[in-house]
Amino acid sequence: IESAIETTPAFEPEFEVSEIAESEPLETPVFLATVRSGENLVLISQWADVSVEDVLAVNPGLDPAAGLQVGQTLALPGETDDDYVAMRQVWSDARLTRYLDKRGGLAGTVDHRVRTGDTAWGLAKSEADVPMWVLAAFNEGDDLERLNIGDTVVLPVLADQVVAVNPTEVDTTAGQ
Repeated sequence: IESAIETTPAFEPEFEVSEIAESEPLETPVFLATVRSGENLVLISQWADVSVEDVLAVNPGLDPAAGLQVGQTLALPGETDDDYVAMRQVWSDARLTRYLDKRGGLAGTVDHRVRTGDTAWGLAKSEADVPMWVLAAFNEGDDLERLNIGDTVVLPVLADQVVAVNPTEVDTTAGQ
């Protein structure tokens, strides 16, 4: 055994250890996503097919205990956002369907022309009686944060908002 040790050449690395420390860190490819109402780190990491730890690693300073804010931008590990967008849409559609079902379904929609003083929040609460995320789902692609007079906002009309009228109870002589 001693002769084998003596004849085995010592390992000589082809680079200095200091060269490794000074080299550039490997960059993880990322794409950006904006947090929407109801989303959290667990859901977002599932849609991106990465761990929560992977999301935290590419978002230095992100405190998972603090929660996410609607509108916050996150970097997510990955080459493209294609699968993420598809998974998020499936979840969003299912969430909207559950909400509409709880309210008796969708009876229709109304186009509301924006007037002075209108805000998306105000329209969601007082006109449509829905959470802001539901109003946003019916107005995808529209910037509800910056409404202009004359813009059209689609308001959902839910079945539990529609009053059924029995024709025998309607006073047809009113106003005569």
